[in-house]
Amino acid sequence: MNHDAASRRDQAAGVELLTLFHGLTRALTLYEINNDAIVRLIDSLWSTIEGYFKAGGDELRLQLLEDETFLNGQLIRVDAQLYERITSLSKTLDGFGVGEIRIESSVEKAQCKRMLEDLSKSLRSQQNRLNPDGYGAIGLAKRSGRSMAALRFEPDKLAIWTYASLLDVVDQLFTKHAANESPTLLPVKRILQLVIDGMAAHSGIYQMLSSIRDPRLPLSKTRLRVGMAIDAVGFGVFVGLPHSDLMSLSLAGLLAGLSDSDDPDAAIAPLFRYGGLGDAAMSLVLTVHDLRSSRKGEKAGVPGRMLSVVEAFHELTVGTETQEPLAPPDALSGMVAGKIPGVDTAAARVFAAYKGKYPLGTAVKLGSGAVGVVVAHPMEGPRERPIVALIGPSGRLGQRVDLHRQPNVQITEIVSTKQAGVDLTQG
Repeated sequence: MNHDAASRRDQAAGVELLTLFHGLTRALTLYEINNDAIVRLIDSLWSTIEGYFKAGGDELRLQLLEDETFLNGQLIRVDAQLYERITSLSKTLDGFGVGEIRIESSVEKAQCKRMLEDLSKSLRSQQNRLNPDGYGAIGLAKRSGRSMAALRFEPDKLAIWTYASLLDVVDQLFTKHAANESPTLLPVKRILQLVIDGMAAHSGIYQMLSSIRDPRLPLSKTRLRVGMAIDAVGFGVFVGLPHSDLMSLSLAGLLAGLSDSDDPDAAIAPLFRYGGLGDAAMSLVLTVHDLRSSRKGEKAGVPGRMLSVVEAFHELTVGTETQEPLAPPDALSGMVAGKIPGVDTAAARVFAAYKGKYPLGTAVKLGSGAVGVVVAHPMEGPRERPIVALIGPSGRLGQRVDLHRQPNVQITEIVSTKQAGVDLTQG
């Protein structure tokens, strides 16, 4: 199914679901769950859900905000009458701590009925009787706050929203995989799509977000892999890859984290559990295989070599239990010089050009003795003269110094964020 057809399917399903859920919340305050009118509404709801998955849908994710509703990240267009209904529905469900309903394709009608039975009890008692753990293939979550659409004119806040969402869905992916489940990759791909769109115009914001961490704490696999995916997109945009290749490259960087094995064949084994890879399956498998081959110093294709450089850079700058993290410039220079085993030096040179002499998030000491963090590169002028935020009390970032506009101020030393005492989680 092409994008336009899927969009029309989601739009129609969203309108039907909203209408039926609104009708049920009204009727369940008046009638018992086995009332004929309620039974008909439940049958209609199940028919809509079942029809959606038969039409090729992977997951239903209904988000109810104060004045907007989304199905699978797509804004549902409504008329005045339906707008009033969804506003009422959103207010009602928010009163019970529900702002999002996720329905997986394995859902059963009995699970829908159990959820509606507890909703009926909640409506009648005005106390939340809904199961916070959900109902099998039906998950419930609190309202997520401002929508993507509401943030479309605020790129920094949209980037934070998108980045946090990617962390959430990737963490769920790794958790379910560890439990021998094979969840749909659709939520991951949808958020990656937003990252790709956002990085085309605001790459710096995303790079800074992936640099934010407390140096005193180990970095989780989720944050490490998401950081790699961010840089995979940025690297791909820098060399002019088409959209489909950006998606494949970044998704491969995430899925490579499903296995801890260095063996190429073992690394791709988990991918065969995921049937929703679609047309990109071959490309993803080859890229993950080549990533592991490249890290072992073996022959690999261009996407695998690109991803191996991104992975090596993030591992070097994060460090291990036995090795202190390197400052980003030191990691880049080591890779370019061929000092890091399993790193293609040609790909490393291009990656270094993308990151710049002082990658975002690099801690530096200025000639004045002040220590700061590189937070942006100038729109014009040499990237060797970045914008530095000085480190204030408690490791917070304060005054900005634009080195391009202050030629007398020089960077005299590169320091690690740990040495600098900076905690980027504090802003």
